[in-house]
Amino acid sequence: MLPRVSLKSSKITPPSASLDSTIEGAIGVWDNNDHVALVIYNMNEDHAICKGVYVWDGNQWEYLNYIDISSETSTSLTDRDGNVYSIHTYGTAGTWMTQNLRTTTDPCGKKLENNHTDGDYTKAVFAYPKLNSTPYISGKPDYWQEKYGLLYSWAAATHRKGRHDGKANPIDEGEGLSTSNNQNNTSSKELKGMQGICPKGWHIPSDKEWNDLKEELIANAALYSDESNASITDQSWRIKQNGYDGKTYGSVMKTPEKVLVNTSGGTHPIYGQLYGSSKTDGFGFNVFMTGRVDPDQNRIRDYGRDATFWSHSAAPNAEAWGFDIYYEKSYQVGSYRDTDDRRNMFSIRCKKDD
Repeated sequence: MLPRVSLKSSKITPPSASLDSTIEGAIGVWDNNDHVALVIYNMNEDHAICKGVYVWDGNQWEYLNYIDISSETSTSLTDRDGNVYSIHTYGTAGTWMTQNLRTTTDPCGKKLENNHTDGDYTKAVFAYPKLNSTPYISGKPDYWQEKYGLLYSWAAATHRKGRHDGKANPIDEGEGLSTSNNQNNTSSKELKGMQGICPKGWHIPSDKEWNDLKEELIANAALYSDESNASITDQSWRIKQNGYDGKTYGSVMKTPEKVLVNTSGGTHPIYGQLYGSSKTDGFGFNVFMTGRVDPDQNRIRDYGRDATFWSHSAAPNAEAWGFDIYYEKSYQVGSYRDTDDRRNMFSIRCKKDD
């Protein structure tokens, strides 16, 4: 019989050598090389950890019950379901998917349910972007296209970072505390997100990583869009909740294409003006206005008007940090960062591990 343990982490992060840092309740010091090929059965299913059989490979615990077939080339990424995405490197902000995630399988190999959260913070579910409707009706609309991706609850996006009740991690992990304009107040800042539902070797970006990307896209707008380069004179949006950062910022990231509303090629009837300048050749970030699922009314909303992306960074009051691109009343495209209820269902872009 295999040793039955509860894993806390798949790795021992230097400088720690304590066995307790990876196996709950364990005593002693861990030597990576002495334990190669040790096989255990993990009884704990928690954030970034699957229940089942693991083997120590000298650097980390490798999960044996499910083999993630994710792979990549210099220009594309293939997820565990075989979906292929274009990718691009944005300067020091790193390499990102330029299309929305659409996998329906979690890192443990389990299929996600196509549904809404129904007020439950623990539900790991996905939904198809579609025309606004109340109540939410599951199923794929005939006008849905792969490039629109899917909408996910935060539990699904982060592989249950909120743990047993979905509300854990109450500390504000955003780049700056929401009540502070002091950019040096970084004691709880999450520098890098974790894998979550992303392919192996990729992760859900932190709030800081989203800010780094946005800054790169705006500083070098001509490389990634039809906008001219614009200097960033005010960086207060990096550290403030409801950090609105101007019309040009959203336009640089939004695709010039409109989302479809029927199979005959009809586009959104309300927001007829485009105001998106992202390049569509694989270099731009190319955001589609895919809307969201609202948890309070269990309805699809803002399809054709809004696009919101989850970060991996938690916030107090069972919320998490997100990044939003939206049409203003003047039919310009704005963007901002804010915290949202974790039961919302948003889009996902994955970033490559460093």
